[in-house]
Amino acid sequence: MNSPSHLPVEQTFNEFVEKFGGELVEKLLPQRAGEKRADYLFRTPGIIAELKCLEHDLFTPDYRTKFLALANSWQARGLIRVYGTVQLNLRDVPKQCQAEWLRMTEQPINRNIVSRANRQIRETKGSLLLPDAAGILLISNEANRSLTPADIFILLSRILGRKKDDGTPVCSSIHWIVLFSTNVAVSHARGPRPMTFWRAAYRTGPDSTIGKFLADMQIAWNAHCAEKRGLPLKEVDLRGADFEEIRFV
Repeated sequence: MNSPSHLPVEQTFNEFVEKFGGELVEKLLPQRAGEKRADYLFRTPGIIAELKCLEHDLFTPDYRTKFLALANSWQARGLIRVYGTVQLNLRDVPKQCQAEWLRMTEQPINRNIVSRANRQIRETKGSLLLPDAAGILLISNEANRSLTPADIFILLSRILGRKKDDGTPVCSSIHWIVLFSTNVAVSHARGPRPMTFWRAAYRTGPDSTIGKFLADMQIAWNAHCAEKRGLPLKEVDLRGADFEEIRFV
């Protein structure tokens, strides 16, 4: 059973978007068979956004079996030395191991999150006749604790950095990503208690208008969640090395 402070992410974010001046695309466009729609439209500053909630750990028992085989191969090749049961972290293994791990790990995130969102944003831009709208992928982590927030960012950066043969991005409709937590807390050595977090990053280059919009959205979203819960605001927005030290609780 969910605790009283647990928020249903999609419902809560839908309420927030309309409060924040956005619109729900489902109210603007009729659903057509085979068409994929994004979730939100912000006419100012011109944004189409898709919300993905990681409500199940992306890394299934099948993934874990494959990872165990991969880790065993590292040991057999002399790349790592492991004695007993240990927790392997991406940043602690050699570069070759990191590359092999990332290649395997990014597949479920690309398939289930990024590629789907890219198509939804692209088709919604076409349906709304807004070809120049910025596409934003919002990801709320609700279950995945297999990776740190920084690890997820590395994977997203690799996926969004892929190019077609002509040099254009594979996921050309996603310009910004926002990774945040709603119900899953994070901890940090400098943090006094478990907190939520929010971090935005761009793929195509900085845009001060959208950057400010997302900064304002962060403040408003955290305030909205605090109001819904009836609890004091708790958040962390740590940069650089600090962000790399964040762990999901």
